[in-house]
Amino acid sequence: MSIFRRRAGRDGDARGAEPYDATSAPPPPTGEPSPQVHELASFALAHAVRSVVPEGGPLIPFTLLETAEGRSLHRFAGELGAAVEHARHQVRGSGAVRAAVAWDGYLTSEGRREDALFVQASEPGQPSVVVAHRYVETADGARAVGEPLTVGRGAPLL
Repeated sequence: MSIFRRRAGRDGDARGAEPYDATSAPPPPTGEPSPQVHELASFALAHAVRSVVPEGGPLIPFTLLETAEGRSLHRFAGELGAAVEHARHQVRGSGAVRAAVAWDGYLTSEGRREDALFVQASEPGQPSVVVAHRYVETADGARAVGEPLTVGRGAPLL
C-alpha cells in the first residue's frame, strides 16, 4: 500500500501526486502508539471526513494539538505540499502532549489509486500512527468509501 500527497495544479485543483513517505528518517522508535494517540487520530480523521463529505473537497491540511488545556485545531492554506510541511513544523514546536496532522491525498492498494484523507498522530518521541479513509467524488460532492484504515507507523511528529 502506498501513500501519495496531492499536488495542486492550476487554480488549486489536484492534478497528479507526489510520493509522501510517512516513515521518513529517522526510523520510528520501537513500541506501539498509545491508545490516546489512536483516539486522537480517529477524532482527527472523523473531522477530516466531515469536512469533505458530503459537500466535497479538497481538505485544507490541519493540525489537532492536544495540551493540558485541551485540543486546538489549526488550518494551513496554500500549496498542499508546503501547507503540510508548515503544519508539521508548527507541531514540532508546539509543546503539545499529542498531535495530529491531516491532509488529502491518494491511497494506492492492489494497483488502484483512490482519493483518501490521511492523519498522522503521535506523542513526543513515540512512533506515530497513520490512518486513512477513502472517499469518492460525486456529482453532488463526495461520499466516504469503506471503513477507516490503519496505513502504518511513522516517525514521531513531536
